Amino acid sequence: MLEMKKTNAPPGSGTSLSHAEGAHTPFSPLPSGSLLLLLASLELCFAGQRDLANWLQLAVIVLGGVPLLWQTIQELFRKEFSVDVIAILAITGSLLLRQYLAGALIVLMLSGGEALEAYALRRARSSLSALAERAPRTAHVWQADELVSLAAEQIEVGMVVVVKPGELIPTDGAVVTESSSVSEADLTGEPVPVRKTPGMLVLSGSVNLDGVLVVATPCPTK
Repeated sequence: MLEMKKTNAPPGSGTSLSHAEGAHTPFSPLPSGSLLLLLASLELCFAGQRDLANWLQLAVIVLGGVPLLWQTIQELFRKEFSVDVIAILAITGSLLLRQYLAGALIVLMLSGGEALEAYALRRARSSLSALAERAPRTAHVWQADELVSLAAEQIEVGMVVVVKPGELIPTDGAVVTESSSVSEADLTGEPVPVRKTPGMLVLSGSVNLDGVLVVATPCPTK
């Protein structure tokens, strides 16, 4: 009976598959409130209450335009010129011409665009964090007829690694024996698992799904 001998590996460094939490649905009070006020003003326009609709549209311009104006002033002091300068000029023109609906639409587009940009940035950071957390940290390696647990950084050229179902493959290498379906979705974006048989290459960070894989390491793990 072969024994499992363990070396010093970081606690909680197993390579089992885990699901990362998804990012939250984008929501920002400013564009959401602006949209509600704008819709209410349009309803008042259709109801013939133009003056009240104008006040609501002015409220949208003030709520969204004041933060935008302050941000633009700060950028100008830093000698940074962006599309916000043009937006401020457009909003000012809409106020002078009493085209409040146009000004409110500009505010809504800018605040909504910034909210979506912030949401995309949060999603990207969340994905990168999840990928870093899923990086393989331990490996089962044959050494002197024993299956030994090593930190992934200790894998060297020529070692034979055993990857069990549900584990992350800790190193690039070639399948020696056995076969299994492997998910490379986190690496390539391809959702369909790939069947790996002897002689085929496997990538570090991909997930072994159903069978035990024996992998030879042609290059050291970095």
